[in-house]
Amino acid sequence: RTFEPDAEVHARGALVFSRTCIACHGVDGKGLALAFPPLDGSSWLTGNPQRPMDIVMGGLIGKITVGSQEFNAVMPPLGPSLTDQEIADVLTYVRQRWSNDAAAVTAEQVAKRREATKERTGLWTAEELGK
Repeated sequence: RTFEPDAEVHARGALVFSRTCIACHGVDGKGLALAFPPLDGSSWLTGNPQRPMDIVMGGLIGKITVGSQEFNAVMPPLGPSLTDQEIADVLTYVRQRWSNDAAAVTAEQVAKRREATKERTGLWTAEELGK
């Protein structure tokens, strides 16, 4: 493992995940075939942290491909209901959970990205996110 998980951050992130993400992405991060994409092993999540920040804060609509599977669903924007710290904690948790091994996300990074995208309206698309 390259990135050692912080137990306190993971505990907080697990709480956010359990009330916000688990219904669609599953307790095991495998998602639901043809409906909701997996988080485990997803380059959407473990690559540049800006992409998952944008998705969590602003939502996602349209076709995406994760691994070899295509999905076409809507993820609602969670930015209005989650704090910067909650977004950082949950993203750190899922970026370091299961087989994932990616850098932590900080509340400062989330705040900076939230500020940079505050004028945005509408959900993100795969094309806009460079995927």
